[in-house]
Amino acid sequence: MIAGLNPTLPICTDIGDAQHVGGARCAQWHAGRDDDPVARLTKTFGGDDAAGVVDHVVEVGGPGTLAQSIGAVRVGGHISLIGVLTGASGEVPTAALMAKQARLQGLIVGSRRMQQDFVRAIEANDIRPVIDRRFPLDRLADAFAYEQSAGHFGKIGVEW
Repeated sequence: MIAGLNPTLPICTDIGDAQHVGGARCAQWHAGRDDDPVARLTKTFGGDDAAGVVDHVVEVGGPGTLAQSIGAVRVGGHISLIGVLTGASGEVPTAALMAKQARLQGLIVGSRRMQQDFVRAIEANDIRPVIDRRFPLDRLADAFAYEQSAGHFGKIGVEW
């Protein structure tokens, strides 16, 4: 796991992630610097930095970090685009994506039936989501502001 904030790394361990690096807060987290998390993953797993080492990237940043995710993914890997924290539109480096022969898949919320199936699977397997913070309904604007700050790890709940 590449975490954007170093304070989230203990949470990564708590939820069972064996290998993770932090410090991805800068926009160019795959820029080849000494503190580059992808370079550290490459060194850890003995891969070729030019090829990337990550099997599956869960991209939450969107257009502002997509190029870095493409740089990190291994040849034939998969990128799940689940968020657009850096904006709703932007450039897709198609040549780099094609060279990686990687699959880029956008994911959105599914149907009500899919959610019900998902909830049943979570309950059947005793999976507990990470809840970062809860807000009362009358502080809904604060919840959205907290989400927009990108300082959370896990879900943000609204209680009513």
